[in-house]
Amino acid sequence: MAVRVLKHQKRCKFCAAAKSAEVNLVLERVRNGDIGRVAALVEIEALGVVRPSIENIKSHFYGKTPHVEVIPDEVVQEENAQRAEIVRKIGTGEIEMADLDEGLRFLATVYLEQQRDKYADGKDLGLTHDHFLKLVGESTKRKTNDAQAKLLDALGGGIGMVFEKALRDAPHAPAIEAGDVIDADVTEVIEDA
Repeated sequence: MAVRVLKHQKRCKFCAAAKSAEVNLVLERVRNGDIGRVAALVEIEALGVVRPSIENIKSHFYGKTPHVEVIPDEVVQEENAQRAEIVRKIGTGEIEMADLDEGLRFLATVYLEQQRDKYADGKDLGLTHDHFLKLVGESTKRKTNDAQAKLLDALGGGIGMVFEKALRDAPHAPAIEAGDVIDADVTEVIEDA
């Protein structure tokens, strides 16, 4: 069995622990029945968690929205094999690398579809006024950045055209001939006082 982090909670003593992976392994042993909760608390405290409690274990591992889950080793091996296959395909060129904008559009589409499904099932999305304002702000910033990029492109193109015209229409200066070379020796260096 392996422990997978579902959601990192800043306020959770176990999630915030410097050795959270080791804490999760202790909790996995509790779940498997290898050790009891009290013995687990002693081990977790030895890992640097200050005053861990049974309530911490319950909220971290068994809560309404647990922070971690236990998954069978077979699932981990299958997922690792799938990841390795994807990496191999990218390396051989079977899968083409996506550009950033394409990836963002894909993720946004998947996320929005998941949210639509949740909403259609009658689940609360937990949206607040702040979410809406942030969305409006990001949209405005993106539009502003796009407009600035277009203006800079136009300005750069205009400046380039001006230089091309100036160079094309400029009278050619006569070539400067090299002067006579004068041989001289430095006889005395005068320093400023």
